[in-house]
Amino acid sequence: MALAMTATMSAQSYVGMDLGYSWAPSMIWDGDDELTEDYDNKLDISATFFTGKQLFSAASLYGEIGFGFDYKQFTENTDIPLVGDCKNVGSIMSLDVPVRLAYLITVNQLTVKPFAGIGARFNVSAKNKTTIGDDTETINCFDEDDLGDDTWKRFGAFYTFGATVGYRGYTVGLNYIKDFTEIYDDVKLNNGLAVTLGIQF
Repeated sequence: MALAMTATMSAQSYVGMDLGYSWAPSMIWDGDDELTEDYDNKLDISATFFTGKQLFSAASLYGEIGFGFDYKQFTENTDIPLVGDCKNVGSIMSLDVPVRLAYLITVNQLTVKPFAGIGARFNVSAKNKTTIGDDTETINCFDEDDLGDDTWKRFGAFYTFGATVGYRGYTVGLNYIKDFTEIYDDVKLNNGLAVTLGIQF
């Protein structure tokens, strides 16, 4: 009887974690990737913890809510005439709360889970560090003393959709995220496809 109860509970709910990496442009300007095309290196990683609960007993439709961390870093190296090498490093740290609908298909130990939803974001930190020779200047993009009236926005909203394939609880998937809101004038933070690796049980 205990085994039967455990099986029923696992069918009605689950928890999991996804680790993601995105190679697509993560900041867009007027719907274009012009803002990031000249960057020499880009790092975009994320981690999301989530839980899902079955919404209807007769269907494998689940509601998911998660809590995620996202870190982006952009590096650009340029040569300024009569000055020398200039290195710009921009970094953004954010906390995300996605809310999704997922349809879980299970065949033996294989699972397929398409999903779609929306989410809210709080931008914890956004900085730009410029190094020219031995001189370094760091700008806080949320500080009015650094940017005046052009400070970036702390809060944002996005939509997401994708799918994961799992075997014995281990998953691999694709997750597309695009922002509704701008982080500053004409610039959105997310517009890319991420590959995810995770666990779900």
